[in-house]
Amino acid sequence: MTKPLTLTFGGWTLYRESGELERDGKRVRLQDLPFQILDELLGRPGEVVTREQLITRLWPKTIVDFDANLNSGVRRLRSALGDDAESPRFIETLPRRGYRYIGEAPRPDVTTESKRGADSARILAWTSACAAIVASILLAVYLAGTPATSVETISPNAERARLRLAVLPFENLSPDPANAFFADGMHEEILSAIANRATNLEVISRTTMMVYRAAPKSVSDIAQELNVTHVLEGSVRREGQSVRLVLRLIDARNDLNLWSKNFDRQLTDAITLQSAVAEEVGSQLMVKLSGDIGDLPQPADPEAYDLYLKARLGMQTVTGMRSPREQQKALALLDRAIALDDTFAAAHLQRARVRMNMFISSQDVSEANLTALRIDLAAARRLMGDAPPLLVSEATYASLVEFDTPKALRMLRAAEQINPRAPEVCLGLARTLSQAETLAEALDYYEGATTLDPANPMIAADWTTVLKTARRPEESLRLSRAFEARYPGRTTYGLRLFGFTGQVDRFAKEVKHVEATGEPEARLAASFDLLLYSRRLNELAALVEQSGLTMLPQGSRGGFTIPAIGRKPVAELHGWAKMLENDTAAAATDGRVLLDFVAREPVTKWNAWYLRMLAAEGAFFAGDKPGAAQEARRALAMAPKNIHPGIERYSRSLAARVLAWAGRGDEAVHILEQLSTEFPMVGPADVTRDPLYAVPLAGNARYQALERGLEAEIAANQRLRDP
Repeated sequence: MTKPLTLTFGGWTLYRESGELERDGKRVRLQDLPFQILDELLGRPGEVVTREQLITRLWPKTIVDFDANLNSGVRRLRSALGDDAESPRFIETLPRRGYRYIGEAPRPDVTTESKRGADSARILAWTSACAAIVASILLAVYLAGTPATSVETISPNAERARLRLAVLPFENLSPDPANAFFADGMHEEILSAIANRATNLEVISRTTMMVYRAAPKSVSDIAQELNVTHVLEGSVRREGQSVRLVLRLIDARNDLNLWSKNFDRQLTDAITLQSAVAEEVGSQLMVKLSGDIGDLPQPADPEAYDLYLKARLGMQTVTGMRSPREQQKALALLDRAIALDDTFAAAHLQRARVRMNMFISSQDVSEANLTALRIDLAAARRLMGDAPPLLVSEATYASLVEFDTPKALRMLRAAEQINPRAPEVCLGLARTLSQAETLAEALDYYEGATTLDPANPMIAADWTTVLKTARRPEESLRLSRAFEARYPGRTTYGLRLFGFTGQVDRFAKEVKHVEATGEPEARLAASFDLLLYSRRLNELAALVEQSGLTMLPQGSRGGFTIPAIGRKPVAELHGWAKMLENDTAAAATDGRVLLDFVAREPVTKWNAWYLRMLAAEGAFFAGDKPGAAQEARRALAMAPKNIHPGIERYSRSLAARVLAWAGRGDEAVHILEQLSTEFPMVGPADVTRDPLYAVPLAGNARYQALERGLEAEIAANQRLRDP
């Protein structure tokens, strides 16, 4: 049966031939993929169309996994319809199943259909004429040597015509090895300037592009791997006060050299190069440039610029973002840069980001750090206005410092309006939406962030961990393995694999990698968990004692950051190790250490709940079970809700542990049942294979029932184990 050319539904009119939507006299052209999804759903109103059916319908001749593409297509369709994933009027998501059209039943436009036959001949003649015109235009473009990207203006498929740029790491030709940082710094600055200003150009992030420094590949291979249309490559030579930047822009679709240019500058002028390059590249690709971060006031002092570049580069790596030593080093460099030029906007923003990272990772949760952070954010706002990078940082502050998730979302939406294709904007929205438990939309934004920064291990870890806490094991582990296959050694998913399957082999390999980093705090925390889950309980106390540490920053647990709760005495780990050995006298000593720490540690709105939880552990170690249970309940009630999934998971996990050991078994099991069924969830093995639950609850009938159900889930997940 022939499909009607025009359908009306919910105030919209869909024109199938042109792929356009019309409402109130205004037309919106749908991209190819969103149109096909809508067409399929409208054809089966009220029915569930599974993801598998959609993928088979849209990509019938391939076996490649197109889940991410489907997510992106649905997100763009909702945007065109003005629909909301959480309160849908048209497209309903059925988690792990598919989608359903739930709006007013679509019906053919009678007037349009009656004219269909008469119009067919005119349409055919018009189409033939247009085809001849388009062919002439394309021939003229080719003969004139016009860049192929100009065809985008006449392409009927905007999805295929979208421009994507990869900026390869610049080759360092400086004779002085000490200037090697300058080539990397210029690469970072130029890439960021293009990405922030060319709002209708997708730019692959630096994290991904640096992979090609260690493993160089041909332009065609890079284009295929990253699905880019253009590649920018270059070299930097800095000698004395002279800088030469040589760039070449390549159309990766046909390996055509579109443009090349040498930029010769004195060092005092080189600090404005990123703006000039962004203008040139934008002109060559015929993309619109916005007056954004590329037009910020530049530092007057080249030394300040050098210091800023070194600090920014140091914080680009995962190690840099997690290491207290690297954070302090970056802070010192930025202090010196701003002392030389206090109008250096980018330096203020970068210093604010370092301080924010120190706060989130619990390296420095002091009021002094927060005051300095606020001063830098205010300076950056005064100097740069509503630039997306600043809005992202202000949103992080609003969410994790002020506990104001709606405000954070407003700032991120504003950044998205300015530059919808910035990876850090997509990632910020993904994280904040997941914190607000708006999971369907959050997962779409994780997909978008990964499209622009596919080799970023932090995005991959966040995305797959959120899938774990939504109890979606196949998706979580499939994405983890796909990332590992493409970028070996850049991911850590051992804890997720353990949580779903009980397998510890992968986690053991990752702990060895942590041990090699030389960070004793991270090494102790990871090794303690490995011994615990491997049931090597008699080795736990010795591990803690041999570390020589007295304090740990309490920034991460089970693959999730728990922001801003500060430090904890190593006595907490030692006390639990001694309880598992049934050495209550030694544990009592650890309990007194914890209680003394809680009495002396400054209380803030961010750590108040956690200090009470430490007090609960201290009371239990010291032999006060009723006091321990009371403190655990108090701490759980104080823990912030809908602010960060790590806080909710960790507070429940600790409360269940204390209550289980304090003889409140049913109360503990009730919390474990919540952790097993409510977002943010833990994996089944996180409950049944953790001795700190299994030992005290072994005789509890309610726990035994929970254990049977979760062990059945673990058995079903064995197909997901690593080979």
